[in-house]
Amino acid sequence: MSLKRNPAGGYILLAANWKAYPVDVAYTVSLLGQSGNIRLLFDRNKTYKVEKGGFSDTIAAMDTRAYAITADIGATTPISICVNVKAHPEKTDPFYAAVALPDSGVPGKKNLIRNPGFEECSVPGMPDYNSMFNIPSERNKGWRIGDSRGVDLDIAVDTNKPFEGKNCLRMNAGKGSSFLRFYLDPMVEHPTQFVFSAWVRGNGTPGNKVQFFGPGTDGKKSYALTNEWQRIHQVITLPAPPHDGSYYGFYIRKGTVWIDAMQFEKGTEPTDYEK
Repeated sequence: MSLKRNPAGGYILLAANWKAYPVDVAYTVSLLGQSGNIRLLFDRNKTYKVEKGGFSDTIAAMDTRAYAITADIGATTPISICVNVKAHPEKTDPFYAAVALPDSGVPGKKNLIRNPGFEECSVPGMPDYNSMFNIPSERNKGWRIGDSRGVDLDIAVDTNKPFEGKNCLRMNAGKGSSFLRFYLDPMVEHPTQFVFSAWVRGNGTPGNKVQFFGPGTDGKKSYALTNEWQRIHQVITLPAPPHDGSYYGFYIRKGTVWIDAMQFEKGTEPTDYEK
């Protein structure tokens, strides 16, 4: 909860609900009149009726509010804010209450990669547990990310002919280079062999290749792509802790590549893909 002076006049009352369930909130703020209306910032159609110097609202799980208050008082005048909250844990949102998978990998599965097929996207177009970025050759363009509903986006979750499921990931090098990476830190007590694999396809651009990167991978080895899905893999030896860095992923410099069905498992040969 925070009260800020609005440069456009009046004040902005900020509130956030960090719980996984909704809450009913009743505010009493000394700078409010006995009646009137409070406007929700960025949504002029949403207002709250002021009664007896206060107003009420319901804030959904993990939601925020910015209330615009019209008032003009001295800069040194004390302002009191009273907040009464009624929680509704019986309405817990299972999405926000879900426990995140550990960095060591998916428990009880041979495939340690979290969200290996890019099916889970809490934010549209952004696959959970993965980070994506593009570095254009022109420095002033910055990094670009997005989803497949937009245009001119270099990296996006894509529904165009995935290898399995509903999604795959599209990486376009554009005029620079593109990366997909995820964090994984398997708990090993001694040097252990793993095999890192994925299904990939390209767009026919001459020199269209993809590379693995991460601890133990051969960063100089690249894999030529075709227009058809093919499985590539690389055997790595993960040293016992401590070791430097646990980010793995893919890197391209030319053309476009689609990636799906990633797998990181013990051994030297990839086995059947496990979601």
